[in-house]
Amino acid sequence: MEKSKLNVKKDNSVYYISLAVTLLIVLWGLLAPSNFEKVGNGVFSFLVNEFGWFYTLSMSSFVIFAVWIGFFSKYKDIRLGPDDSKPEYSNISWFAMLFSAGMGIGLVFWGAAEPLNHFMAPLGVEAGTEAAKEFAVSKSFLHWGLHPWANYSVLALALAYMQFRKNKPGLISSVFIPLLGEDVVSGWAGKLIDILAVFATVAGVATSLGLGTYQINSGLNFLFG
Repeated sequence: MEKSKLNVKKDNSVYYISLAVTLLIVLWGLLAPSNFEKVGNGVFSFLVNEFGWFYTLSMSSFVIFAVWIGFFSKYKDIRLGPDDSKPEYSNISWFAMLFSAGMGIGLVFWGAAEPLNHFMAPLGVEAGTEAAKEFAVSKSFLHWGLHPWANYSVLALALAYMQFRKNKPGLISSVFIPLLGEDVVSGWAGKLIDILAVFATVAGVATSLGLGTYQINSGLNFLFG
């Protein structure tokens, strides 16, 4: 394990650029909602139609890689910290924290809504049938089962390894140091990676909070009118 100490300074350029991009997109959605929706749907359709196969293949690859590195590789016994470090929490505590952070309010909303949505509008089969029920359950397990957890695990493992074994900053750009080199990552390439990571995080959290707010509002409306 490397003995160098962390010496991380707040990068104002990453902060301000991420904030500016986020605010511009929010203003776009507020001032021109129809255009924002049209462009958003167009980008989404393009990505799904052109890269859906790659997304599905990548998620399955994460599962295979996670199983390999966790059970069969020579790296499975590497500690995410000093060689003499001990776990700070029990396995059940880790499981509870990971499950809450990984699923959160998204599962509360989609736990029932997603199977019903697939049951009423399945792909390639008639809605409301036995085949639609099987499709709905299998699709929901795909979205909430091993595939997303493998995705989370591989990224978190790479980030934790660089931070706690190599004493690098806890930034997404640190994951790319073995690939691009520390000199490249410490420049604008690393800043661009961190800006994209911040924006992706904001977009993901906004989606979860938006769905959660919609659910809470619907529940209050049902109870109190």
